[in-house]
Amino acid sequence: MAAPQTPEEITRMWKDAMAKGAETWAKILGQGQRPDIYQFWRPFFDQGMEAWSRLLGQGASPNVLQEWKKFQDEWVEAWAKVMTQAMGTDTFAAALGKHLDQHLSAVGPVRKQMTEAGEEYLRALNLPSRRQVADVAELVVSLESRIEALEEKIEALLSRQRSAGD
Repeated sequence: MAAPQTPEEITRMWKDAMAKGAETWAKILGQGQRPDIYQFWRPFFDQGMEAWSRLLGQGASPNVLQEWKKFQDEWVEAWAKVMTQAMGTDTFAAALGKHLDQHLSAVGPVRKQMTEAGEEYLRALNLPSRRQVADVAELVVSLESRIEALEEKIEALLSRQRSAGD
């Protein structure tokens, strides 16, 4: 597959990848249409309201913040349990993997073109690219280590000369 050359091709490729991702999620959920978001989140809200009702039923305490923290902790625990069950399935892993593959296939060409455009822009301004700066830094580090090695050899020679002269 040739890399897209125009912004329109890149946009079309991105939209196609997003549409395929949405279709995949719809299939995983076993629905031919978009999932009802309220149906998905209602169990979480119901669990939260149930926990809050239990707290209030146990008698109101003067410290509302402690009660609120306890409520939040129970609600987060309930969320964690449900999300762990949902995300721990092979189906979820497969769907996430497919979504990431589609995302990377759409983003890869865009990133490559953006990098090339950025380098071209820097060249036009007669500025070094990130790669060129990294290469110079690597050369400086190499020179520093060679200078240190030479200094050590000079010190060793001077030390031998001093001990031979004594």
